Amino acid sequence: MSTIPAFVNASSLPDIVTHLKTAFDADTTVTDKTLDAFIAFAKNYMDQNRVIELFYPDGSGNIGLCLSNNVRITTTTDATSGTMQPSDAVSISVARSQPGQNGVSATSVNAIF
Repeated sequence: MSTIPAFVNASSLPDIVTHLKTAFDADTTVTDKTLDAFIAFAKNYMDQNRVIELFYPDGSGNIGLCLSNNVRITTTTDATSGTMQPSDAVSISVARSQPGQNGVSATSVNAIF
C-alpha cells in the first residue's frame, strides 16, 4: 500500500489522457499510431494497471488515482472544479443583473426552485 500525503500538488501529476498518450508514444511495439490503436492501447494499459487508490490532490476538487504500477495521475487537467477555466483564472464573485431584469434577490431565486 502506497502512502500519499493528504494534499498532493496536482500540477505535478499528469492527467489520465496525458499519461496514456505519453505511454502510448513511448511504446515501440505499437507501430500503427492511429486513434483506434491508442484506444486499444489505453484499454489494455488500464486492464494491466488497475486503480488501487483514490485521493484528492491539493483540495482542488480533482480526483487522483494511484494505479497498481504506482503511477499517480488525475482524472482531469489542472482546472477549477466545475469550470473549463485554468485554476489560475480569476473567478467572478459579484453577480450583475442584465439591463431590465431589476437585479437578482434571494426571494426571486428561491421562487424559481
